[in-house]
Amino acid sequence: MSPSMSGDTNSWRYEYDLLGNLVRQTNPKGQISVLTYDNLYRLTRKTVNGTTLLENVYDTCTNGVGRLCTTSSFNLANGQKIKEVTSEYDQRGRITKSQTRLSNMPDSQLNTAIFETEFAYDQGGRVLTTTNRTTGTGAGTPGVSIPEETLTHTYNRPYAVGLSNYASNARFNKYGQMLSFDYGNGVNANFRYNDENMRLTLIAISGNTLAPEERLNLSYQYDPIGNITRITDNARSATNPFYLTQNYTYDAINRLRSAGGAYSANYSYDDINNINQKQEGTPQIFYYAYSAGAAYYHRPSGIYNSPPDAGPSTPVYTFTYDQIGNMTSDGLVTYTYDADNRLSQATYNISTTPTPTSAVSPTATPTPTPAGTPGDANGDGAVDNADYTIWLAHYNQRTINGSRDGDFNSNGIVDGVDYTIWRNNYGRGVTGTPTPTVAITATPTPTSAPTNTPTPTPVPATPTPTPAVGATIVLNSATGLTCRTVCSNQGKSCTTVGTDSQASNAGAIIYSGSCITLTSSMTCDARMNNAGQVCSGNQANWTRCRCVSKI
Repeated sequence: MSPSMSGDTNSWRYEYDLLGNLVRQTNPKGQISVLTYDNLYRLTRKTVNGTTLLENVYDTCTNGVGRLCTTSSFNLANGQKIKEVTSEYDQRGRITKSQTRLSNMPDSQLNTAIFETEFAYDQGGRVLTTTNRTTGTGAGTPGVSIPEETLTHTYNRPYAVGLSNYASNARFNKYGQMLSFDYGNGVNANFRYNDENMRLTLIAISGNTLAPEERLNLSYQYDPIGNITRITDNARSATNPFYLTQNYTYDAINRLRSAGGAYSANYSYDDINNINQKQEGTPQIFYYAYSAGAAYYHRPSGIYNSPPDAGPSTPVYTFTYDQIGNMTSDGLVTYTYDADNRLSQATYNISTTPTPTSAVSPTATPTPTPAGTPGDANGDGAVDNADYTIWLAHYNQRTINGSRDGDFNSNGIVDGVDYTIWRNNYGRGVTGTPTPTVAITATPTPTSAPTNTPTPTPVPATPTPTPAVGATIVLNSATGLTCRTVCSNQGKSCTTVGTDSQASNAGAIIYSGSCITLTSSMTCDARMNNAGQVCSGNQANWTRCRCVSKI
């Protein structure tokens, strides 16, 4: 047994036969897996809590002596067989036919259907043809029938599918480290090493076929222990957007503390190596909380935007775990596992009814985002800079408000995918097609692990479109003038708009921009901000004026 059952609720129990084969396993939930072997010590059966999960059959198929012939998989919930795979071999042990049969599937069209693949080989063991077909139509109506398809492989000389040059002129030092080689496309790679410790000191990638930004010349510096302390980009200046110079610092026990340069990050740890704080890419710092008395005290219970011990704070992420240590919830998704510890279900806990992120002023009613306008966060029917601002304000945050917070794909987190949706739809609903005047950098991509904080690429300044003739634009006024006058001063005509649909978001300008009504009588509140983000007084004059170019 390893480890022994010492009363620790996290302990696993393992039992072996005299030959060292694992025959029984008990997890912290008390779920018992039993493995059975034949006389040649090949796995023949696995059960979990007495229910068969897997069966293997050997030796019984064509040319199958000593080989796996049939594998059957079962549903642990009810013990029913759901999949059977059978194989046939030629005299040289190559698979010539494989058949997959499905049963007890929710879609009855799949039940009893046989999916078959056949292989043919030449004398050298190379595949000549691969044929896929269905030999049964399934139990349902209309059933499953896939047209037969044969893939033919041809070779231009024995044992070669082509004469392309992928690499040549490879050189190595006496320690076996590569010094240089040439790619087939003419690109050359060179490597240098420290003469004393053989650590890599330089990578250079060059070639006439490469654009300047594709060329690479990086040198490496290390501390005495071997941690990389600096990567220097020798090919570009610091003002070049592709500049790759990077610096790293470490603490006394060689944990990464900071990274600075092309990418910035800072980390701090507790005394058992858990991350306490993480800042990556943006100024936002994420604080990790752990439950000291929990069974898995090294796994975070929550991630916060402010120190959780500094006062009341709402976590950005919350995590719960089962007895085995599997994550059962990350605050938005509930995860379920079967008795064999496999993920069996993931359920989103997102409400279908949006909840405002702040109290709504009694003088304004928020307008919901209309369906079918991807990238339109404020619901004004146009995908423009205002929607970008909303996305940016909620970037890297979880939400149940969908598009209203910039979560345009409604997956519960505002991320780079939502930025791409906004970018691809920019200008929709606006007369003319405005084009952002700023170069768009790479879009941040979320990670799959819920405990990993997504790292955004630095976001460019808000693009300002140049309106075409007849384009509808939105202007801010702090003058107390009517919107008609404001538009006239721009050489445009005024169009009355209703209440701004951003009313539920802090910092939005919520009052209507009437062509004839003065705004100076409106009172100042938390959602009427001037450009300095400080309300300028009881007679705040900020409003939105929609002006249309004169034709």
